[in-house]
Amino acid sequence: KIGPDGTNFVEMVKVFKEAGADGVSLFANDRILRIDIETGKPVNYGPCAGTSSHLKASTMKWVSEISQALDIPILGGRGVTHYEDVIEYLMTGASGVEVCAAVMVHGLKHVKVLLNGVEAFMERKGYKSIDEIQGRAVKYIYSPQQMIEDVKAL
Repeated sequence: KIGPDGTNFVEMVKVFKEAGADGVSLFANDRILRIDIETGKPVNYGPCAGTSSHLKASTMKWVSEISQALDIPILGGRGVTHYEDVIEYLMTGASGVEVCAAVMVHGLKHVKVLLNGVEAFMERKGYKSIDEIQGRAVKYIYSPQQMIEDVKAL
């Protein structure tokens, strides 16, 4: 499991893979803290459980980049609260999705809620397996350099 402190996670994972890692998990906790101003209590049990959407967006960026650069299983999983979050991680190239903070906040039964949502989504869209979802969005994700090149081509 990689910590969130770093600048080039593709290079970090490359080193881990060369050292014999079978896969990676992105990311360990950021130690974020949110307070419910009405109750004066931490929303997420203190600086340990990250459920924020900005954490998901940041992690999905790296899942996407690593999945494009290296052939290694990736577990994504910060900011997962809804089944759509699970699908997004899979579509950006994750091999699996970890859920921790949402279980801490909503209880263990929340895993079943997520799985039911994923299953209903797959049925609605006609997907037969996770393999059909995994990495589906990657080909549409542009790097900043690709965007610059596309604008220059106009």
